[in-house]
Amino acid sequence: MDVLTHIQHDTTIAIPLLQQLEHKLAPIVTFVIMPIFAIANAGISFTNLSLFRHLLYPRNTQSDIGSALRKTDWNYWSNFS
Repeated sequence: MDVLTHIQHDTTIAIPLLQQLEHKLAPIVTFVIMPIFAIANAGISFTNLSLFRHLLYPRNTQSDIGSALRKTDWNYWSNFS
């Protein structure tokens, strides 16, 4: 078992620092950077977005949900049950 520990230690030392950095940054790039660039390239604008609109005006939130439910084709979705 001691030999395997030495082999594992030696292989982690043999990996270049830049490759270790790339490996550590991969989740950040995948789940943060890439979606930001995808949204920016899609042309989606957040200039008129108010994060607190739904908290300040709950009636708007209820009407948004109600209008989404009214527009749903329930007959289409009932075919899947």
